[in-house]
This record gives sequence, structure tokens and C-alpha cells, in this order.
Amino acid sequence: MTSHATTEGHVPFCESISDDVHRLSLPYRHGYVNVYVVLGDDGVRLIDCGQESDGARRELRSHLGAIGVRAADVREILLTHTHPDHIGFAAEIAAESGARVLVHRAEASATALGAGTSFDPGWLRKHGLPADTNLEFLGRGSLPPGAEELRGGEVLDFGPLHLELLWTPGHSPGLLCAYERSRRWLFSTDQLMKVPTPLALFSATGGDPVGGYLRGLDVLEELPAGLVLPGHGRTFDDLGAQLAEARRTQANRTAEVAQWLESGPRTAGDWIRGPRGPVDSLSHLFALAQILARLTHLRARGLATLDAETLAWSAVSDL
Repeated sequence: MTSHATTEGHVPFCESISDDVHRLSLPYRHGYVNVYVVLGDDGVRLIDCGQESDGARRELRSHLGAIGVRAADVREILLTHTHPDHIGFAAEIAAESGARVLVHRAEASATALGAGTSFDPGWLRKHGLPADTNLEFLGRGSLPPGAEELRGGEVLDFGPLHLELLWTPGHSPGLLCAYERSRRWLFSTDQLMKVPTPLALFSATGGDPVGGYLRGLDVLEELPAGLVLPGHGRTFDDLGAQLAEARRTQANRTAEVAQWLESGPRTAGDWIRGPRGPVDSLSHLFALAQILARLTHLRARGLATLDAETLAWSAVSDL
């Protein structure tokens, strides 16, 4: 999980998208996260489960009650990915209700930062993560035993919704978006929001998150969506404009890092110790993981190289 700056309102709330779908905005460490409640004749279904905390638990149960349902009524939970702000209450609700839990197979072996995400503190420390960084909060939330694995491409009958599941790795290796064709709704989760999607790399084996994310935007562009329901923040209806903004943001961030390398070989640690760097050790983790994702993307495009001994990155033009 990486932090999301949100412009959501001042307090958690419940919004009716339709008579049978509601958006709950729940508090978490960095703002608010969305949980979608789907009402059907045979019970309740959830898309994502917030981040575990006493305050979020109170809000979740209070809002469910206001809709006229209980956690015990939940029949299925679709987890778009396994970052702690999305799986927080999945195990608790499944234990209470017996709900079926669905998640992409790349997320199924849940780790603190999302299943399928190799989190290697030793590798990060070699690249500049402070040794005293507190990582305890990353363990909030876990998958319940027996979560069912998805591959993407399935059509899921989800109460009154028929969801086409789209695998869009990048923000997380097994991130799933869901498209409801008859309503022209896109549950875009953290793939597309009104704020930039954070992309991070937590181990040497994590691939190219930036490249994967950009390919995921291409997948969404093919959809005739009238309403986009994101993982954070309010719904919106300008899919094309937001896709263009997301691509522009990613291109600008990559260009900034490429320009930074032009002055000579640099380590990822140099970035977080410089004027762009964070002010506290926890923020170092996210800043470091994000610059490593950006540098890895430049390498994948043939624009940068990494010295395996010094861990210094160089622009190809400098070689």
C-alpha cells in the first residue's frame, strides 16, 4: 500500500449510487477509502473492506445499519487488491457471515503490502531505507482462509450486478477492476482516481509497476463507461479526461526522474535524502519504493542502467 492524498469530504459518509449500490467512505491512515455495498435479494455483497481500525469499524457497521443490513448479511466480498486499506475487515466479516471471498491469484498469498508483492526490507535498506523505519502498521488486515482465486477475464454474477473482471497490475500485482456493462459502470479501484495513483516497487522481483499501470490504462480506455467508481474519492463521469490526466502525470514523473539522472550516477537513497525527500522515516519507505519503481521503468525502456555493486543508476546518455 502507498499513501493516497484525497480530497474527500471532512467525515466518513454513505452515498447512494443507486437503490441497490451504496458507497461508504471510511477513514484510514491517509484519508478515506471506499467500500461499495451491493444489495441483492439473497443478501449483501461488498467490493473492498476498508482498513482495520476501531473508528473505521464503527463507521462501517453504522452505515450498514443505516442501509438496513448487517455484516452478518454479507454473502460475497470482492477484493480489488490486498493493500491494507482495502482488505482490513475482510477476515472479520467473513468469519461473522461465512461470506465467500474473491481475490486475484497474484494477491492470494497475502503479505503486509499486498499479496504477490515481494516485500524485501533488506533490499530496500540497501537502496536507502532507514533501519529504524517502523513497518508494523503494514500488517493491518489479512485474507481469510479459503479465499477463492481469480485470474481476470471472468464475469461475476454479484447480486444485481454482472461484473466483467479486468486484471490491471501495476499499483498492485493482482489489481482487479470491474465493469458492469448494462449500467456502464466501471469500478476502477486504485487504477484510476481523481488523484494520482501511487506506483511502488518493494523488491528486486517486483517487475515494472509503472509499465504495468500504463498498460492497464489502455485496457480501461476500451470501455464505454458512463460512471467511474474509484477506490478513493468521489465517483466521476469523465473517463477519457481522467485517463489522459493519469498518462500525463505518469509521463511527467518519469521525465522528472530521467532529468535528475542526467547530472550523473545517482542512488535511490540520493533522491529521498535530497530536497524532494520526506520528513519522517515512514514516508521514506513510500518515497523510496516509488523512486525505485520509476527508475526500474526507465531501465525497462532502455533509458537507465543500474550498477549492481554500487546500486547507482545512470542515464543511458551518460554511458
